[in-house]
Amino acid sequence: MGSTRRNYIIYMEKEHENGNKNLKGYAGQFSAYEGLTCNIVEWIYSYRESYGSECKYFSDEAASNALEKISKFLDEGVMPVENFEYKEDESLKEWLDGNLIFIRNWPGSIKTSSVKFEGSSIKFGVTPLPGQQEGISASTLGGWVIGASKFTKNQYIAAKTVEYLTGEEFQRFKAKHFNLLPTMDHLYADSEVCEVIQCDLFKNMQGVLRPSDGNRYSEYTAIIYKTVRKVLLKEMTIENAFRIIISYTDKSILFITQLCTNIENLIITLTVIFIYAGIFAYYIYFSFFEK
Repeated sequence: MGSTRRNYIIYMEKEHENGNKNLKGYAGQFSAYEGLTCNIVEWIYSYRESYGSECKYFSDEAASNALEKISKFLDEGVMPVENFEYKEDESLKEWLDGNLIFIRNWPGSIKTSSVKFEGSSIKFGVTPLPGQQEGISASTLGGWVIGASKFTKNQYIAAKTVEYLTGEEFQRFKAKHFNLLPTMDHLYADSEVCEVIQCDLFKNMQGVLRPSDGNRYSEYTAIIYKTVRKVLLKEMTIENAFRIIISYTDKSILFITQLCTNIENLIITLTVIFIYAGIFAYYIYFSFFEK
């Protein structure tokens, strides 16, 4: 990894010297939104000890090592500072404009890239995100849930529509025309599907779920991406960030944190009252107060 990084830095320096100053290295999505949660979960899972190791998210050494590595890459310029502004569309645009060597994005970007670069001299490949050890990688599981409202007057038609949209025929259609990955395992052995998507690549992806906190996921993921972003911007330590994230799901820790915060606020309030009371009691000793 060390020699690869050095070679990369040398290559980038030469490209910039030759006038290709817009060329950047690796683009993830570190803007303050759900995409950063996906990015950081992939990094953490790719730092697990072995293939079968459980993802402990923000409570073990793998998580700390992952964030330290990202911070180092940002410091060295392997990852450009523009990562902090990138979402999927912004990073994909930079990639399509030929300004990136590597990009992390969703499978739909493969089709977009193929159309963009068709007939040009630009060639690209797709590979799993690399892990700390050989054979280890990570890919966040995403997707959409399709349902039918119970208030519809046409429940049968609605149910049949959902059945079709999640069925084999439509999944094959989406894979062939939009590079959207099927959820049915046997379609990764389908000759028509495999003509379009890289079945051998995707069927062996090492997926990881985003951490969930039941019914409060929107709040929980916001805690994750906001605190992680502060770490990468060097506005917060890794330890403090993980403590905040863990405390959100640990009611006992959360209660203690809230209690301490309330006590601190009370102490601050009382201190201010005492200070002002003291000042007004002894204002005659301060020349900057009028009598």
